Amino acid sequence: MGERPDAVDVLETDHRAVEMLLTQLERQAEAAPRRVLDDAVRALSIHSAIEVELLYPVVADRLDGGVDL
Repeated sequence: MGERPDAVDVLETDHRAVEMLLTQLERQAEAAPRRVLDDAVRALSIHSAIEVELLYPVVADRLDGGVDL
């Protein structure tokens, strides 16, 4: 069995993927295919859910002032 990916690595990969999609949207502006917009919305939704459900609770619990972060 393979090793589970580190959550921070997954989030960093997601950040890069979303940045690429947003750059693609900026370049294509009005001509951007609906698929690119849908992909960006999907990626941001998944990324946000991971942060809210998995990352933020750990930060709040383990870091001084984590709740405020």
